[in-house]
Amino acid sequence: MRFNVLSIPTVRNWTSREFFARCLILFTFSALLYVGLHQIFLGGPSPVWFGSSGYGQTARILVDHHLYSENGLTTTVNRPPLYPVFLAGFYAIFGPAANVAAFVAQSLIWIGLGILLVRLAVRWTGDQLVGAFAAMLYATHIEFALEALSQRETLLFTLGVALWLSSLGRTLNTRRAFMLGFACGLLLLTRPTGLVFCAVIPLIFLPWTRSMPGKIVLRTTLIAVVTAFAVTLPWHLYIWRTTGGLDLLPSSTSGENLFKGHFAEFDSVFPWIDLDDTNPMLAELTTGLNERERNTKLKTLGWSAIHADPGQAFRRSFVKIAALYSPLRTPLGEGEFEFTGHQWELTEFRLNRLHFIMLPHALLMIAGTVLFLRRWNHYDVGQRRIIAQVGLTILAVTALHALTFGETRHRLPFDLAFILATAAAMGSRWPTKTPPSAPTNSV
Repeated sequence: MRFNVLSIPTVRNWTSREFFARCLILFTFSALLYVGLHQIFLGGPSPVWFGSSGYGQTARILVDHHLYSENGLTTTVNRPPLYPVFLAGFYAIFGPAANVAAFVAQSLIWIGLGILLVRLAVRWTGDQLVGAFAAMLYATHIEFALEALSQRETLLFTLGVALWLSSLGRTLNTRRAFMLGFACGLLLLTRPTGLVFCAVIPLIFLPWTRSMPGKIVLRTTLIAVVTAFAVTLPWHLYIWRTTGGLDLLPSSTSGENLFKGHFAEFDSVFPWIDLDDTNPMLAELTTGLNERERNTKLKTLGWSAIHADPGQAFRRSFVKIAALYSPLRTPLGEGEFEFTGHQWELTEFRLNRLHFIMLPHALLMIAGTVLFLRRWNHYDVGQRRIIAQVGLTILAVTALHALTFGETRHRLPFDLAFILATAAAMGSRWPTKTPPSAPTNSV
């Protein structure tokens, strides 16, 4: 019989070792391709590594001056620490070649994340074909791959989301509760959105309240909460020592993010450009203020705008949600600003045509997720619980971005869930002659 990689029966008949070996080969070749694409379109890791250069700056200062700072003079809580500390390790070990070393490390993490995603697909469905579809969707996700190789926290945050997904299952036990809390703690230490994962831990256990003894549900909830608190405690203590309070958790950007979702010119610039381009205006508004004072002022201005016109804030929330889940990458392009006193406007807007290359993949994930949810009645109780847990958390994250603002890069870590859903929907189109064995309680 002639060997055919694309043969569905062949995929389902591979041994587990053969299957994951082929997935590893696929991801390795894909990573090499994306390294080349990153070099062509974004310049690679040198001389300037595309992304948020503030992370690298903070990492260098941490290594050279043993100070968590953005300017080398004053301490900061502007960014959660995990990604700057990650980069600092490479600066300490590799010196001038640190960017290249970190770039290679992120490529390897991208490969490992793909393997973890495929393992989740196979574990939750018991079908290697679903895992194969998940592997193809992940390997062809150009948008996420280029973001993962950039100087941003997105890849580490996505890894935290994958660990969080791995903690979900059809049974409650101490190990899963510990993993859930650990993943939530890492997420908070990586991106401010991680605070949502910590806050909704009790909701994660709601699907079991009617089928499990209350003592077990309470115990696992407490284990997860205590673990998350223990993981983030050093950062909490650092914030307390630095600012004298805990109102800036998990960073000093809460006011900035709220203000960026409600300033007067919001409707004329979003989702057309990156709202980080408005930072010069924010700097002018907060001249002479320290981080805590700056955060407080911007938060006050943001809430004042909401209270002044709740209807406008409500309408804008739909724009932000649409931008967060848009199949066409947002922000849509780039532009220039003209400042006149405290008034400014967007000029010379340029649409980024590269975004259209990524559109088909996003549309496929949207369609696949819709088809997956339409098959709700085909899932067993354990699978429905997992879907409910993921859905509740994504809704909570969506609500946060509706209040602040959301762009495609904020959504990319959650594409793992959409890939899993789409792969399951695609796999259901090819039922096996002999159904795969039902997932066990280890799911």
